[in-house]
Amino acid sequence: TQRPSPTSLSTPTSVVAVATGGYHVLALLADGTLAAWGHNTYGSVGDGSGTGRTSPVAVAGLASVFCSRTLRATVAS
Repeated sequence: TQRPSPTSLSTPTSVVAVATGGYHVLALLADGTLAAWGHNTYGSVGDGSGTGRTSPVAVAGLASVFCSRTLRATVAS
């Protein structure tokens, strides 16, 4: 569903940073996990399915994510 105005989302922890793609959104959560939602035709949501998501789901396979000073998400190894 396209929403032309802001909509509240329910996440288990606070959002630290947000990044958007053409048809998906990524949110870095305060606990170091990454959540995503949006069209998922090419796996852009990162949950291992091709199903579009209208609410945040966990991005699989990331051990630790942090936000650098330039607000670009980086995966820690």
